[in-house]
Amino acid sequence: MISRGRRILRRLGAPTAIALVATSSVGCAGFSSGRDAAATAQTVAGLKEMLRVGTGRTIERTAREGGFRDDPRTRLRLPPALAPMFAALDSAGLTGQAGALELAMNRAAERAAGFARAPLEDAIAGLQIPEAAAVLQGPFDAATRLLRSQTSLTLHRRLAPIVDDATRQVGLAQAYAQLLGRYRRLGAADDPPPSLTAIVTTETLSGLLTVLAQEERRIRTDPSARTTPRLRALFAPAAPYR
Repeated sequence: MISRGRRILRRLGAPTAIALVATSSVGCAGFSSGRDAAATAQTVAGLKEMLRVGTGRTIERTAREGGFRDDPRTRLRLPPALAPMFAALDSAGLTGQAGALELAMNRAAERAAGFARAPLEDAIAGLQIPEAAAVLQGPFDAATRLLRSQTSLTLHRRLAPIVDDATRQVGLAQAYAQLLGRYRRLGAADDPPPSLTAIVTTETLSGLLTVLAQEERRIRTDPSARTTPRLRALFAPAAPYR
């Protein structure tokens, strides 16, 4: 068989034989490249699936009473910049206002979380993952970190009107406006922010991504959390190439 192959090559001549070998090599390289591209595409799809599943669980955890307030990692607290205002209000006999306002901030975040699924899923759909294998093999929150770095500004912009509406629905906006008016009538020298929307939006987004990172870790470490075929395939042992 070997000698027959040599005779065929001799009949074809050296240039043609070399061309055949080169074509064969290019074909193998193309096949390998295509296989790698397909594997990368599958990994990217799996990572986005992990974030989508994690997002659904994140919304379930946070969009309920206590979803933010009862978790010390996500609980919204009054910004330090408001401390002088509440100290002055306490001195004027308006005690207990800080606690009530902080509770309303958390209620607003919990309400806003219920409407955050679409912005988060849109951000995940547009996420660029140039090093999919590195993200898959990276830290337990690698995909969430990438989402945060690429989409925080867009997510903040999309969440702001949702949070603004939530602050009105739970009475936070009205309560803060009243307190701010009383504080200014006391002749305060400093000027607190006219609205808490930006602060609550920033903290709501931070809390959502914190919980999403926890859900990503659970999917990576707990096989029972991989509830879709794509997630099970993403973390399945690599099959040997044949």
